[in-house]
Amino acid sequence: MDKSRGILLALLLLARGVLAQPAPAGGPPLTLAACYEEARQHYPLLRRLALHDQQAAISVARLKTLEQLPQVALGGQASYQSEVTRVPLELPGRALPAIARDQYRLSLDLSQNLYDGASPAGSRSLKNSAARLAISKWK
Repeated sequence: MDKSRGILLALLLLARGVLAQPAPAGGPPLTLAACYEEARQHYPLLRRLALHDQQAAISVARLKTLEQLPQVALGGQASYQSEVTRVPLELPGRALPAIARDQYRLSLDLSQNLYDGASPAGSRSLKNSAARLAISKWK
């Protein structure tokens, strides 16, 4: 029994020596945590992490400027009627003008937020949390 334990111990020590990997030349020994870190750094999808950070910062900055600036909207409409209504009424001494078949409408709307009610701050925090959620998916 002691002889078989001795042989087993010798085989285990020999196997450990054969299967052991040497440390990188001139560097610290390779650990599991270091392997995970190297894999994380060289994972191609994690390269997009910086782009997600940049996109989140740009969208939050855009929200800040949009909530402070006045908004301008320009609208236009043109229509043509093939037939118009006629009024069968004749007034003595006056001629009723004919209604034009084409109509044009142009509008310019200006709006400025006077009181925000903390809604832009909420939308900024929503954008920040959405960006953090997207970043956490990549980590």
